[in-house]
Amino acid sequence: MPASHQDKKLSEGYVERIGSDCEGQHWDEGMHVIFAQFAGQEIMLDNESYLVLPEEDVLVYGANG
Repeated sequence: MPASHQDKKLSEGYVERIGSDCEGQHWDEGMHVIFAQFAGQEIMLDNESYLVLPEEDVLVYGANG
């Protein structure tokens, strides 16, 4: 791997909710996703932390957890 790519870290998680623009596409709640470490915007909702990601920030997605 080139040195410029070795520093990049990835994060992973599971889809909790799907925005209305993405419904009916290839996304499912519970789907495992991998994304860049600093992608998206973290929000707090009912004392829970969530990461809101635009579809283009998801690098890899797979089957439900």
